[in-house]
Amino acid sequence: MDPSRHILVVEDIVEDFELISRELDQDGQRFTIRRIESPERLAVELDRQPPDVVLCDHGGAQWDSFAVLTQVRARSADLPFIIVTGDMQPAAVNRALAGGADDLVLKHQLGKLGPAIRRALRLTREIQLRRKAEAERDRLRRELTARWTRSQAPRVVVRICAGCKKIPDESGEWIQLEEYFHKQLAIEFTHGLCPVCVQQYTADMR
Repeated sequence: MDPSRHILVVEDIVEDFELISRELDQDGQRFTIRRIESPERLAVELDRQPPDVVLCDHGGAQWDSFAVLTQVRARSADLPFIIVTGDMQPAAVNRALAGGADDLVLKHQLGKLGPAIRRALRLTREIQLRRKAEAERDRLRRELTARWTRSQAPRVVVRICAGCKKIPDESGEWIQLEEYFHKQLAIEFTHGLCPVCVQQYTADMR
């Protein structure tokens, strides 16, 4: 595991926390790890050093894993959350998984914790990549739709006199090109001479 990985453990029994730390170390994982045991510390730790994984005992002295899971999921839908507990009834397991827990490992089977963490991290990465791909797909779809809409816009044909360049307005009156575009599109014009006309103008002045 990347040494920059940070694991937050919600556990009120110090000895169990030490067993978890030792098991992960023996599994060859490299990480920083921190234990909290009060509900007040969870929000602080999530802000102070956002973890890559949350491990949580189910039946803590001050709260249960459902309360922790609810608070974590309110912050992040993707943060891996694994329950590490001594025992848990099947109904409670189903409730936790339905509520967004990624996995459950029993404390007498801590050898499964390392693989569970790697599996949860891999799944989170896949979810994030898929979400990114879907966002890019939606962006391209909007762009293509906008291009198609522009290409389907009705073609506008404006009559213009081949001699004086006047354009007929709604009443049929022929008006100067500048006046027509000002009335139709609020376009303002300023006048000058292009290089060709400048040469012609100066030649006529000689």
